[in-house]
Amino acid sequence: MLATSKPANANGTSVIDTLSKMTHDQDAETATNAIFAMGLCAGGTNNSKVASTLRSLATYYGKEPGLLFAVRIAQGLVHAGKGLVTLSPYHPDRSLPHPNALAALIAACHISL
Repeated sequence: MLATSKPANANGTSVIDTLSKMTHDQDAETATNAIFAMGLCAGGTNNSKVASTLRSLATYYGKEPGLLFAVRIAQGLVHAGKGLVTLSPYHPDRSLPHPNALAALIAACHISL
């Protein structure tokens, strides 16, 4: 939840790189959760790297409807607001959390269990 709408960290490590490795896991539930988490991490940013990764995942999982649905949801999250909207539960100065946004993220994570 700390990496919501922030796909790259300041120290050079990326949550997206780790999640993209997990999207090709043999377990369908792990792959689905990794795809959904990738959408949350890049939600509203219009990040081109994540968008291209999700496009390639859509062709890879074209025959599996559950995983393809997760890819489509993640694509919608990435392109939300055309880069003008954020899913981060914090104010820009990271001093105060938005309680409604935090509750929505917790609910979305709980549903994906």
